[in-house]
Amino acid sequence: METIENNQRMEKCPRFINCNTPICPLDKEAQIRIRYPEDDICIYCRQKKQKGIRLSMPKELRKLVPESNVLLLSWKNQKLS
Repeated sequence: METIENNQRMEKCPRFINCNTPICPLDKEAQIRIRYPEDDICIYCRQKKQKGIRLSMPKELRKLVPESNVLLLSWKNQKLS
């Protein structure tokens, strides 16, 4: 069940307003979400072999990623912790 706290955490992402990815690394419930092959991937989660731009996650934002979601991040962003 989504909580106000969970939604507020995701809203802190600078890309939140225009984001349409089904799995957000800031979402505490990301592990129960479903992503289809045609769905976009968060720019902070894309690996080198995946299509699209990849960005380094701001450190302030990285601190908000639940431990259960760290492995969703790109390898580079996992190293920021």
